[in-house]
Amino acid sequence: MAQADFTRISTNIAALNNLNSLRSINTKLGTAQLRLATGKRINQASDDPAGLTIAMKLSARNEGLKASLSNIGDAKNMLSVAEGGLQQINDLLIEMKSKATSAASDTLGDDERAAIGQQLQSLAKQINDIVGENKWNGTSLLSGNVDMTLQTGASETDTTKWVLNTGAAGDSHNAMDIGVATGSLTVATLAVARGTTVDGSFDTTGRATGAVASTSFVGLTELDTGTYKFKVVDKADAATTGKAIQLGTPPDEIEVFTGGTSDVGFELASGTYKLTVGVSGLATALDYTITDTKGNIIASALALAADSSTELLDADGNKLGINIELNDNMTTGDVLNFEYIAGGQVKMGLYQVSGTTEELVNVDDNGVDDATNTTASNFYMDANDNYDTGLGLKVYLKAFASVIAADTSKLVYTQSGDVSVDVSSASAAQDYMVAVDGAIAKVSGSLNNIGSLVGRLNSKEITVSVDQVNTEASYNRIMNADMAYEQVESAKYQILQQTAVAMLAQANAAPQGILSLFR
Repeated sequence: MAQADFTRISTNIAALNNLNSLRSINTKLGTAQLRLATGKRINQASDDPAGLTIAMKLSARNEGLKASLSNIGDAKNMLSVAEGGLQQINDLLIEMKSKATSAASDTLGDDERAAIGQQLQSLAKQINDIVGENKWNGTSLLSGNVDMTLQTGASETDTTKWVLNTGAAGDSHNAMDIGVATGSLTVATLAVARGTTVDGSFDTTGRATGAVASTSFVGLTELDTGTYKFKVVDKADAATTGKAIQLGTPPDEIEVFTGGTSDVGFELASGTYKLTVGVSGLATALDYTITDTKGNIIASALALAADSSTELLDADGNKLGINIELNDNMTTGDVLNFEYIAGGQVKMGLYQVSGTTEELVNVDDNGVDDATNTTASNFYMDANDNYDTGLGLKVYLKAFASVIAADTSKLVYTQSGDVSVDVSSASAAQDYMVAVDGAIAKVSGSLNNIGSLVGRLNSKEITVSVDQVNTEASYNRIMNADMAYEQVESAKYQILQQTAVAMLAQANAAPQGILSLFR
């Protein structure tokens, strides 16, 4: 600070020093008063840049912890909904066990067992209803394959997993069957899909929507409750060679339609086709087109040699995998209908069985109800593949070589909403008791799963709550003003402001003493 010199009046150094001091005091007083007005120690980045950076991170974490506490509360409420449903199911199962035990005694007659069976069906339907209605924000909690990630902390890695797998989505032959429906509804603790493999070549299952073998009824309706069977209607000649089948009676000029060939350039897809003879310039050079059931041209070619076994070609000369033998007296418009099964595929049929009567079910090879498809009620599939019929059933075909025509696999399908309970004899009732015991064990395991998770969430809630309070305290110490301290500072600077103004006035008056030298 410059030293005041009152003998030089052109510049009043003392007054300027006092003015600078007053400005500094005003700035500090303004800062103290702003902090008192806002309650914050840092009102702009320049107040404390490093502190502001730390405070912003603490604020973000604090808000994340608050949201996590809300998430934990929501998760506990969700689990309470699931637990409530399982408790109701458990109560129903206990009642079912009691009724099945009564039916297992030879002291009961047929009428008594029928009455018990009817009551068991009603209880099983109620379990089905509970499972279907037990939801949280549209998500089924008792579907048997719950896999949720719960955000229970401020960091993206601070999560808690809830997995509730009761076996509903597993292999149907290992699922516990207590008479709850398959079809469009997944049953969490009591999943059923009744499929009995008659031979070793392929397997069938009826499974619930949402499970591994899910079925959506797009354009089709679900199968009725009843007995069904899949049957291998026909198969390709080999895993690499297709099979052509003549349909109907062709014109006399078309004598023979034979199977597939090797070295195929463009093999036809499995399905039904129509070969139409076009205009022929020579008796030995015939034009033809091949169309599918919807009239789409699959292939066309010129100059097909007649009266000899000839490989059909498309317009580019690619082999189609089919041989045909024609006579040389073909005429324009002659038609040959044929079916082709591609190499490695089989033609399957789904039949509803009633006693000795079998009725073909309307399923086409696209899983869509298409009246224009002449292959309706049959479909084609590869070996080692799951085919969804679109009606609530899938079929799995094992290795191609192990499949023979007329192979069958029977099963009983229960439509969603229907149940199948058999306590018609003491032994059947005993079997049903075992099934109910298994279902009770699954419900018990699910309740244990939920109870353990709620215990974890309770502990997590306490931990997050303490963390949130401490984080907010750290933020508060950095970001918010100490009101008592700032009040003291404000009072101090107000006094200094007054003294600085007084000294500035005196400094302005001091140079007037020089005037006495001029008297």
